[in-house]
Amino acid sequence: MRKILLSILALTSFAFVSAQSRVFNNPDNKAYFGLRGTLDVPVPCKFTVDGGGVSYEAKYLGNGAGFSFGGIYNIPVVANFYIEPGVSVYYNAMGIKLAGFDDLFDDIEDAADDMGFEGVKFTNRSIRQWGMRIPVSFGYHFDFTRDFSLHVYSGPVLNVGFTSDYYIKAKSGGYEFKATGSLYDEERYGSYNRVNLDWRIGAGITYKNFFGGMSGDIGLTNAYKRETRRKTVTYHQNVFQISVGYNFN
Repeated sequence: MRKILLSILALTSFAFVSAQSRVFNNPDNKAYFGLRGTLDVPVPCKFTVDGGGVSYEAKYLGNGAGFSFGGIYNIPVVANFYIEPGVSVYYNAMGIKLAGFDDLFDDIEDAADDMGFEGVKFTNRSIRQWGMRIPVSFGYHFDFTRDFSLHVYSGPVLNVGFTSDYYIKAKSGGYEFKATGSLYDEERYGSYNRVNLDWRIGAGITYKNFFGGMSGDIGLTNAYKRETRRKTVTYHQNVFQISVGYNFN
């Protein structure tokens, strides 16, 4: 009986140690590709204006929504540490607050006044962006079972904008007025940088080949590049993301 109990104890201890070893150092780690689809929630920061003896903050843009789609390549390094480069294409839209683009709104109201109309109703005030994100994440996964893992990761993200256009629509006297243009080359409002650097922090889980996670991209560089001798404008754009995906491993 003692031998049987000792054998059971030895087998139990071996299984426990083996399971613990897999959690922190899975011997089956291999590189793999994965696809990712993401719900984006842009969270623009306030514009900070400093210069000429005046400093103030104003939130010209409201929170928005969007999506992105792309892929990753997970590369094991040592134990359960990994490097994960990726690329995705995104579309985001954000609302414009009335105080943010006063000149544009004034132009539409003036045009309505010139036509003899009174009162303008703005029906659309938004910024729409297409672009590409190139993240390089450094992460670690805890493999609790062969099918279930927890991932934590962080790293830089290169954000390259393709387009960033404003769309403003208004109605007055039965007519519709529109104003559109690019924020990359619109001198009237300064020019937004096409290329910015963000920092991503996230966590996710995998079950078999399926992935689900949440992350946040924090803007590190100034996305607004107008600067004069008397005034400096600073603006950072953050993004919250909910992702799902499939890994080919």
